[in-house]
Amino acid sequence: MLTGGGSRGHVGGMKNLILIFSLFALPVNACPIVLDVTGEKDAMLDRLATASDYSASQRAVNAIWTYWQTAPDAQAQEWLDEGLARIRYADYEKAKSVLGALVNYCPEYAEGHNQLAFAQFLAQEYDASAETLKRAMELEPRHFGAIAGMGLIAHQRGNLGAAKIWIKRAVKVHPFLNERFILELGEDGDAL
Repeated sequence: MLTGGGSRGHVGGMKNLILIFSLFALPVNACPIVLDVTGEKDAMLDRLATASDYSASQRAVNAIWTYWQTAPDAQAQEWLDEGLARIRYADYEKAKSVLGALVNYCPEYAEGHNQLAFAQFLAQEYDASAETLKRAMELEPRHFGAIAGMGLIAHQRGNLGAAKIWIKRAVKVHPFLNERFILELGEDGDAL
């Protein structure tokens, strides 16, 4: 306690204060948590869900991807950009490594998880991809890319019923989603 007899109580109290403050201190290399306090992201997702045509939906989608792919700080952005580049060059092992570092550094950054899951999917690691997508959806429940990713995994596994459930869920967020073709597939995999 800070009030109390003598210097010994004061030193003990100071030690307690230092301990308390150190519990709230962030590690030096911690990823900042970015909150959407303005509601910008929700407004963009609402515009997408109510888009009346493909053109309007694409404007909303482009804004959303720009928002999602703006990482919380310079280090996270560097890893995200490198991971996306490795995916473009089909270097999935390096992409998984770099994006794995990103999600370890920024565990609350949904797009980091989504892109790691995409690299895992492209490497045909469907179980790992599904687990990573679940985390992305926990962080961003309306992440249409992550939701559609679950549908693509189900489709790859031959579970058309589950694929359609996931894609229907994604289409509620993004009505002009490219993967909506899955909803038109018959049990034999051909379009109805």
